[in-house]
Amino acid sequence: PVAILAQDLFAAMAAEEGFQTPSELLAAAQNFKQQGNSFFKEGNYPKALFQYHQALNFVKPVGIPGEVDAATSQAQALGVKGKDMSIPAEQLDELRDLKASTNLNMLQCYMKQDPSKLPKALASARVCVQSAYREPKP
Repeated sequence: PVAILAQDLFAAMAAEEGFQTPSELLAAAQNFKQQGNSFFKEGNYPKALFQYHQALNFVKPVGIPGEVDAATSQAQALGVKGKDMSIPAEQLDELRDLKASTNLNMLQCYMKQDPSKLPKALASARVCVQSAYREPKP
């Protein structure tokens, strides 16, 4: 239920900003990532991290065709039907690349800010990159 509420809240915020489709959310996420890259080049790691987080937040509601996440599964169990937010198959690699590269960029920011947090950042990035490239279950 909490995951459903968070997903609904984000969907409402994205719709308010004019983003209606998974492709539009992906484009917005790419824009946030590019802004993060600009801040990173300037050495402004906190602002870069914020932009990278925004990029990942914008693609959270975007689903992978053939894969059901926990929130969707809960909604289906409750009989709630939501909008299909699956990314078109031709943009799947683009979505996976965005998630993986954004997480790696965040790792670089964390390393630049506080090298003592490197082990935790590496573990987090490894999980994120692996999940971005996992194969959908049939």
